Amino acid sequence: MDESVSKSTPKTRSWRIRWSLRVFIAGITLTSVLVAIPAHWMRIGNTHLEVSRHLQEQGAILEWELYRNVPSQVWVSFSPKPVTITQKEKHEPEWMRSLGCVSMFQRIDSIRIVHGSPGPVSRFFKHVAKLDRVDKIWLDHSSVDRYQLESLLERVDLNSLWLDETNIGLHELSAMQYSKLKELRLRRSNVSTEFLSSLPDNLQRLDLEGCTFGQASLQSLIRLKKLTHINLRLTDIEKSTVLKLRDSMPWCEIVWQPRPFGVINQ
Repeated sequence: MDESVSKSTPKTRSWRIRWSLRVFIAGITLTSVLVAIPAHWMRIGNTHLEVSRHLQEQGAILEWELYRNVPSQVWVSFSPKPVTITQKEKHEPEWMRSLGCVSMFQRIDSIRIVHGSPGPVSRFFKHVAKLDRVDKIWLDHSSVDRYQLESLLERVDLNSLWLDETNIGLHELSAMQYSKLKELRLRRSNVSTEFLSSLPDNLQRLDLEGCTFGQASLQSLIRLKKLTHINLRLTDIEKSTVLKLRDSMPWCEIVWQPRPFGVINQ
């Protein structure tokens, strides 16, 4: 009997050692993961802060995911008194600043650049391409390079893209077709059939106000089953074409207003 006990003791110790090692390795792995995740979030947040400094030096207008509404008064031509408007100001909760973890949570939400010439816009794309995601980008009266925009759509998760008075609508953008865009605004621009054919399947809102394009090119929109709203105000599209499009897309609200006679890309 003593012999059987002595034989089982090494097996018991071996089993305990194996499980102790497994628990130790699991603990080390879990600790590494718990340390790595916050470090990853901090790194992304620091990238957003670094990019924001470069963009603001170029005159870009930024909005942040963490903000507070600040009322301010502005003068407008139609009012004898200043009008109060609400602006979004970058702001983090006090506990984040106390713990020094602002970079873990604060991210750029939207970026707008106005009247950008080729040089500043090129630098704009270079900096924004460093980000993981942005909710909205608005290029207003700015020179947009087709290949830079495609590169941006391939690298950055973008929810909304606004482009006003650009020539980007003349080109097919293959990268846009596979992007995660849900909203696209392209105003007062020329739009080709190739451009409309490259719109992503998950697009939900499309704004083409003031644009010029062929009647037949709108047929390429019928394939977009997730579209809920199309703005065709101030376009040269005929009413009969709009009615046919509404019949073909009953799931989508199509807003239309004819362009006044003699007005081009108003």
